[in-house]
Amino acid sequence: MFDVFKRDDSGFTKTLSSSFEGSGDGFERITLREDGSSVSVSVNGREVSSLGSSRMGKGSVGIVVVGAGTFKFANYSEGGEERIGTETTASNEREANRDLGPAQRFKDQAVYDVSRKNLPAYHVLVPEGWKLEGKFEHIPAFKELPYFGSIEVKAPDGRSFSFLPFAEFTYTDYAQLGFMQPYEGRPAFRQPSSVGEVIKVLAQSDPEQRISDMRIISEETVPELTQLAQRNASATIQQVQAANQRSGGVGERQSYAVEARKIVVQYTENGKRVESTTFATVSNYSYIDFNGATRIAKWNLNNVASLVGPVGSNFLEDPELAAVARSLRINPDWAYAIDQWYAGRRQIIFKEGMAKAAAASRNWQNTRATQSEDVLDISFNGWKSRNASSDRTQSMSVNSIHERTTYGTPSGGSINLPSYYQNAYTDGQGNYILHNDALYNLNTDPNLNARDWTQIEPVR
Repeated sequence: MFDVFKRDDSGFTKTLSSSFEGSGDGFERITLREDGSSVSVSVNGREVSSLGSSRMGKGSVGIVVVGAGTFKFANYSEGGEERIGTETTASNEREANRDLGPAQRFKDQAVYDVSRKNLPAYHVLVPEGWKLEGKFEHIPAFKELPYFGSIEVKAPDGRSFSFLPFAEFTYTDYAQLGFMQPYEGRPAFRQPSSVGEVIKVLAQSDPEQRISDMRIISEETVPELTQLAQRNASATIQQVQAANQRSGGVGERQSYAVEARKIVVQYTENGKRVESTTFATVSNYSYIDFNGATRIAKWNLNNVASLVGPVGSNFLEDPELAAVARSLRINPDWAYAIDQWYAGRRQIIFKEGMAKAAAASRNWQNTRATQSEDVLDISFNGWKSRNASSDRTQSMSVNSIHERTTYGTPSGGSINLPSYYQNAYTDGQGNYILHNDALYNLNTDPNLNARDWTQIEPVR
């Protein structure tokens, strides 16, 4: 049997309920066809009903399947162009079922700092079937840095989200240094001309050589994120200006600059061609001698966030991938441990001069300040599709993927998720389910009802 529902601002209203004789071959074919302001419903080639509404004829009709069985979607049309024989695959099934598809399951997982007794550093929601990789670790050879590490959450089909919270490098014009050679407590790496080139160099240095044929498609400044980074670094900027005023342009001078960039690259990984859209903040603090040579410079990459997907796919509008990125959150206990580490380093380097001590002590504070929700808000705004849509409903749906809603959890914490999802549940054990099907009850689903699921609500 099947039911036809009308959805409006008040919810769902059943307008038709019907049963039919089976086709005999084990498959039943249900067809919806829009024509102007009406839609016809056919079962196994026979029209059983016709409905009319002023809202029809604008791509607002869809099919939802509930229950056990095998379901396929084919021969759908868009804008009058019929697409024959298009069966759902792993990728386009997500696209076909995006608005009212099956629930998506996530597990709250942690990435640990192995040098600090496996203290959790970050938490992130990982979709069922995806893989979380990453760790944080202090490297003794790089004594001026609290840790090295990054996070990657990856799907079998090549979609992924990666995050590098912090990386710091150094160089000088007075020594020939090898790539990543320890120098004054930091890895040596002369800053390339663009962040895209940084990404290429780091990919080429991977000993496993997983990435090849990388091309920089575009790179541009992100004004709003740059302004945020400059506000957070205002104390450092003022310090440099004051130091240069005191020197009167004679002898050594200091230089500081910070900027946020958006970079699009394409590359081949595991035989698949993928594209990455990355947001990163890059800063440089240099001491320059009277002859123009750089005595010492340290430069940073902060809050490097990337969304990755197969070339030609619509991965930037994938709510599942957005849910991963939005859910990333730092562990306050780990942040406190890093603060304490910097406090200890300040005591050690105090004798080296106040300028160096100030620069070192402020670095983590600046980095943490730009790890606020504002960074991902601005990045997701940049991840939005720039393709104009004539369908206002579709445009609102796409925008909601990139917007943020904060939910309260039963433990008293909170978690950020894309505003796209209308229903969010947790079992209180780190498992989450997100969906948009108003007719779906998790606690009656035999695949899920072995545990109790609690719907979580947005924080008001």
